[in-house]
Amino acid sequence: MTLQEKFKTIFESGNWFVFENTVKRHDGEWVDRITWEHVGQPGNRHIKNCEWFGFETIEECVDDCLKYLESIK
Repeated sequence: MTLQEKFKTIFESGNWFVFENTVKRHDGEWVDRITWEHVGQPGNRHIKNCEWFGFETIEECVDDCLKYLESIK
């Protein structure tokens, strides 16, 4: 499945997700990570986040989000 198809699956699931670049501190170093958060309406209330440290690539992040979606079906 391509990255585009994976995103389509996520966004057509009927759930709301926020993907963002974040800066995390790990072993004294600052690193860029990509995270996802499942939010609900109204008001973008927090439901679930990915692991705290996030992911190095968008592909890893999307794969983790898809695993989460499978677990809540």
